[in-house]
Amino acid sequence: AAASNLAVCQSRARAMADLVAFGSARSWWLGESSDPCAYARDLADANAVTLSACAVEGEDVRLTIAVRTKVPGVAEVSRTARAGPVACGNATG
Repeated sequence: AAASNLAVCQSRARAMADLVAFGSARSWWLGESSDPCAYARDLADANAVTLSACAVEGEDVRLTIAVRTKVPGVAEVSRTARAGPVACGNATG
């Protein structure tokens, strides 16, 4: 059961890190939020996870999300994600 809970929590942390990074970066790029890290904290709180780090690096938002586990000796797992604009060009092929 412990291994299963750990796997589920790691997956949730990864998914939530991606979701929160993209959501906060998108909000910032569209001018809906002037503080992407405050927006990220609100998104994390709304999804019952913890924003343990957040920084704006150029045009990117980089953050770390922590998820609590039920595994003895492993209180939480963390995953980091980054979201930023990518230039799209003409695709060939």
